Amino acid sequence: MLSEGWDAKTVTHIMGLRAFTSQLLCEQVVGVPHEVSEGTPPPPTKPRTRIEPLADKRAFEISWPNVVRIDQVYGTRLALDLAAVKPLHLAAHESFCVFDSTWEASEAFALDHHPRVAAWVKNDHLGFEVHYLFEGGVHKYRPDFLVRLGNGVLLVLETKGQETAQDRTKREFMTEWVAAVNEHAGFGRWSSDVSRSPSDLPDLLAHHGADLFRLGLITWAKSLWLFTPTEAMMFA
Repeated sequence: MLSEGWDAKTVTHIMGLRAFTSQLLCEQVVGVPHEVSEGTPPPPTKPRTRIEPLADKRAFEISWPNVVRIDQVYGTRLALDLAAVKPLHLAAHESFCVFDSTWEASEAFALDHHPRVAAWVKNDHLGFEVHYLFEGGVHKYRPDFLVRLGNGVLLVLETKGQETAQDRTKREFMTEWVAAVNEHAGFGRWSSDVSRSPSDLPDLLAHHGADLFRLGLITWAKSLWLFTPTEAMMFA
């Protein structure tokens, strides 16, 4: 039996998720809303800062494919189930950035001032997520930032210090997502990376924001060994 209780004036509905072992306990729980629902519940507290898309920043909008499932083909290629893909267009030109740490705040400031960044957004309540399997369960991976670079590359950026086994699994599925979307070639060119400290962000952006033709030429040259390994590293 319940030995104490208190009024919760914002409660209007109660749903039991498992069976009650006592009819008396059920009546006690269900009886509370009837006692407090005689009056009108108070309105929810208004947020202090309104975060919303701004019309004058529509040029910075970022969109991405909503990949529901990636079919595995046992071979050297990945196949994308187009029937399960619905383009998802959400406004990413937000009025404010929501950050969870001073590290994320520093990264946001750097993204806002880096010359290779055309647009960026904190992935907070945007709906961008990648499903992954870990220890027998299905989870959702929500990276920290989406960045559109000046060369057209869409970079999925995560900030992470110490890495766990689950973090590595997230990254593996993110890499698979990027490979499948790029293989389809209908949603732009995507990339992903992890910032291990605020100081490495400029190098990451310089790498992913480099000219695509130049990157392709260097990769081709490396594959043909037109450069020695040392020379190739100087151009990379």
